[in-house]
Amino acid sequence: MGKVRGWERLLLEELARWQAVPFVWGESDCLSMCRAAERAVTGRSRFSTLPPYDSEFGALLGLKRLGHSSVEELVSAVLPEVPVPACHRGDWVMRHTAGLAPGAFGVVVGCNAAFMSEMGLVYLPVQSARRAWKIA
Repeated sequence: MGKVRGWERLLLEELARWQAVPFVWGESDCLSMCRAAERAVTGRSRFSTLPPYDSEFGALLGLKRLGHSSVEELVSAVLPEVPVPACHRGDWVMRHTAGLAPGAFGVVVGCNAAFMSEMGLVYLPVQSARRAWKIA
């Protein structure tokens, strides 16, 4: 899958839309933001048919129904993994977090990555990521 024309601008515009969005499981969580960023970069998302969920527990149940034990496992089954130092703008990264489904996903935007948190969109150093995946 390739990148659409003007993807750099589209990615920044998409992330700007998420700036003031509150965190809501299944609507505006880290995976929802990453999927929207993927659509901005490539024109579509390979994760558009995920089952609905409205809590962390519900997300985990949905993943189990799909045959995955974590979001990390789901993403790894669909996207090619790259070393964190080799990721580029638009690619996805994951940081470790506590929880039932540990790990927060973000989108690389230079030396930082945008992550959806309970405080809204935050930018953290890419080097703080544990894993990375290529979008296109």
